[in-house]
Amino acid sequence: MKKLLLATFLCLFSFSGYSAKRVIKLVNHQYEGVKQWLPGTIYAKKGDDVEIHLINKKGIHGFRIKAFNIQEQVSSKEIKKVSFKASKKGIFKVDCQMHGAHVGGQLIIQ
Repeated sequence: MKKLLLATFLCLFSFSGYSAKRVIKLVNHQYEGVKQWLPGTIYAKKGDDVEIHLINKKGIHGFRIKAFNIQEQVSSKEIKKVSFKASKKGIFKVDCQMHGAHVGGQLIIQ
């Protein structure tokens, strides 16, 4: 009986604070002068540990998610990783802090 209670207790509390690690790959793309990170919409769940791999093929590009204090510059043929905790639900703007005219995107945390 003690073993059953202990097993039940461990199962209940080991999943209560569960968060997933979400790895997302974004590639900077340019078509007819329009620059953007693709995919343009990325998703996570509240509580996830999010790791974004920024893959840049050409030029220098910025990546920013202001709501999570993320700001990076990615040089040509470089891959940078940014990590954060998806601590709040909502739709958050993703943009380039270097070139305001670039097409932005969004981060949706459910």
